[in-house]
Amino acid sequence: MILQALANYYDRLVKAPDQDVPEPGFSVQKIHAEIVLDKDGNLVAMNDIQQEETIPPKTKKGKPKTKIVPRKVKVPFVEGRTSGVAAFFLWDNTGYVLGAQDKGKPERIVKQFEAFRNLAHEVLDDVEDEGARAVITFLDSREAGQTDAIEDFEEKFIGNNCVFRLDGEPDCFIHDHPAVRTAWLKHIDKSIERPTGVCLISGQADEPQARIHPVLKGVRGAQTSGAYIVSFNASAFMSYGKEYNDNAPVSERAAFAYTTALNHLLNAKKTEHQRMLLGDATVVFWSETPTRMESVLQMFIDPGAAAEDEGQEAHDGSVIGQLRTLLQAVRDGKEPPVTDLLGDEPDTPFYVLGLAPNASRLAVRFWLVSTVADIAERLAQHFDDLEMETQFDFESEFPGIWRLVLELAPARPNAEGRYTSKMDDVPPVYAGALARSVFTGEAYPESIVNRILGRFRSDGRVTHGRMALLAAHHRRALRKGRTLNIDSITKPSEVTVSLNPETKNVGYRLGRLFAVLEKAQQEALGNVNATIKDRFFGSAMATPATVFPRLLDLGQKHIAKAEYGHVMDRHIGEIMEGFEVADGTPPFPAHLSSDDQVMFALGYYHQRNALWRKKDKSPDAPQKTTGTEEAA
Repeated sequence: MILQALANYYDRLVKAPDQDVPEPGFSVQKIHAEIVLDKDGNLVAMNDIQQEETIPPKTKKGKPKTKIVPRKVKVPFVEGRTSGVAAFFLWDNTGYVLGAQDKGKPERIVKQFEAFRNLAHEVLDDVEDEGARAVITFLDSREAGQTDAIEDFEEKFIGNNCVFRLDGEPDCFIHDHPAVRTAWLKHIDKSIERPTGVCLISGQADEPQARIHPVLKGVRGAQTSGAYIVSFNASAFMSYGKEYNDNAPVSERAAFAYTTALNHLLNAKKTEHQRMLLGDATVVFWSETPTRMESVLQMFIDPGAAAEDEGQEAHDGSVIGQLRTLLQAVRDGKEPPVTDLLGDEPDTPFYVLGLAPNASRLAVRFWLVSTVADIAERLAQHFDDLEMETQFDFESEFPGIWRLVLELAPARPNAEGRYTSKMDDVPPVYAGALARSVFTGEAYPESIVNRILGRFRSDGRVTHGRMALLAAHHRRALRKGRTLNIDSITKPSEVTVSLNPETKNVGYRLGRLFAVLEKAQQEALGNVNATIKDRFFGSAMATPATVFPRLLDLGQKHIAKAEYGHVMDRHIGEIMEGFEVADGTPPFPAHLSSDDQVMFALGYYHQRNALWRKKDKSPDAPQKTTGTEEAA
């Protein structure tokens, strides 16, 4: 299914006039110069067709143009050149085209020129085309290394790739002439000596099968020379006497199609909005027909970055508004208005592919077949589940996936005292699992909850991103009918965005109590080297009975010492009213389940925000409403 979808995408790209995607038998290469011939095969000029690229401070360096040219003849659907002499058809470096090179043995250069001329004869001898005849005449009339008539050849052209053009045809190279292209494709068909069979991608019979598929480049962490998504290179992978990729029969043309399409998607310069990195996975996405969702999905996934990036165009800021519209549709139980927002057909098939490096092969981290409307709905639902009040003004209300994954990494202080995290410190499986949950709408993985709880115990950082992930996990689990090991919480709306003083959940109330005790310590002692959070947060969250009696006793001393200790004392009384007290002893549980530990962290986060938040006392101050409360 993956290869078939990519092959269909290739067919779409070939038909698009604005895409430089080659047809079978051709490839995209960097070209530096053109050799202009008249109809009689005489040299008119050799022109530099590179683009000028200014490099500071005042020097200039040429940038070759990318052109679609014929592929190598011996292996027509595979890139690369062997160590021997093997010419390309109607394009190559000057060592082959003119027999002039600034390095190498003279005898070898002569052989290169002869190989180039012989290939041209082999393909073009029976072709009735002015350009073909001009090239043959030009090559037959010259000796290897004959470049005296070319001005500044050694300074400007030697060693560079060049093509042929007929004088009077400024916009068409000779290898693009219809008759020449037809002759080249016929030559390829004759040169392929491979068994035929039924192609697993196209279903066509009697097609030459690819023994080796073209390499794929652009997956982060994979070999720079390229890697394979289909590869059989050891006897353990083979069966029924078949060798190499005959074990998964794919025709030469289909293999070329799917690899060309995937290389196009992996090329960051060509498809910057259809490619992104999540952990060790390189993710690409596309639709069956052209849609705007292809170009905006990356910004939808990380809209905060789109809004903050000064290099983005002004219209990118509208992504935030569009996402809010999608969110509201989800909350109202309506179909996402992708036609009104993006102009896309809702039922257009949409594909998401995540690839990870695995030596010379690529591992499929995840594969999703969906529609534009489903992708929009799941993305909106993801951000609705994530909704959480922020601590600081600079924090995004829509944290991107990679930002969330980064929250799973250890946080370490840098030289400036700021905490930083590295993506390399996050096991790769987390990014793929989180992305799969976003794109499929499945429950968030339990491993993420355990990872965050472990981070609390190690670095003690209770951040907006971590809280949003924990809340999203509980909301989605409850919505899908999963029974959580949690006290008094039964509906997604009970996992609130901001402080909920009415909840009876023990973990949540204990988290609130811990935040109040921390505030009391700060007001009594000011900034200290180690607060109760630094020393007791992990144990208070997991085993409250062993910690809270001591913390309450310590808190009363802090309250007595603080100037406004009565305020914290009142908060403690309000929180303690929610507990059922027997014999005057607060019922601190011996242990909290991991689900209740999440509620502890949320209670701490909400209460701490409420205590530290600067209150706007003006009567016109807007009051924030939560998405979950609206949904309820």
